[in-house]
Amino acid sequence: MSSTDRNRGKKEFRKQLLTLREKWPRAFPNHEMDVRPLAVDASREMAAAMGWSLRYVSGVLDRWKMTPAYGEAVLRCEPRINLDGTRAEPIDQPPEQRDGESAANSEYLSEYNKRWSAENPVYHRDKARLRNAKVRGYAPAPGEKDCPPRPTDGRCDCCLRPTAKLLMDHDHNVFNTPENAAANFRGWVCDSCNKILHIKPGPSFTSEHAEYLARR
Repeated sequence: MSSTDRNRGKKEFRKQLLTLREKWPRAFPNHEMDVRPLAVDASREMAAAMGWSLRYVSGVLDRWKMTPAYGEAVLRCEPRINLDGTRAEPIDQPPEQRDGESAANSEYLSEYNKRWSAENPVYHRDKARLRNAKVRGYAPAPGEKDCPPRPTDGRCDCCLRPTAKLLMDHDHNVFNTPENAAANFRGWVCDSCNKILHIKPGPSFTSEHAEYLARR
């Protein structure tokens, strides 16, 4: 990125900060003693209200964090606030500070990570599949958002038996392309079929599995 582009970006962010100060003066004040870090949910609320992406919001807030009014507040790690200036819920409040230094924030991070993981299960499943493919040396699986949804009846696409957990079956030798993000997707199968399909030929590989692959 050229210096001209960077300067243009800085000017754009400064302009957006003025807009935010007009809209939420208690969240973006001019006086240092009034400053508090924004809560996580406040960032999402701001993105929805302004029609911005969360990535753009992050850029604007990064610019805000570079202002003198914000610096001391971050070091003190004051209780976080919502856009209207009210204190956030306890889950978004780091612990009290001791001797002016940042206290351990493990409890806050643990609670936040649990909540975020519960709200975004697909992210962790996709990440685990990419990690397994890299370690074992086969083509990575596509993202779940690019694949058909899981069967509502909970039945395996291969053996048609109901199962408590459906796994994504994909061709380990076919790589996805930008034009077809799920080129190697084959179906949702049970754990038993998923193992058998990838160790063929074998004693457990039956005509049932061969028919499933033929349909794909």
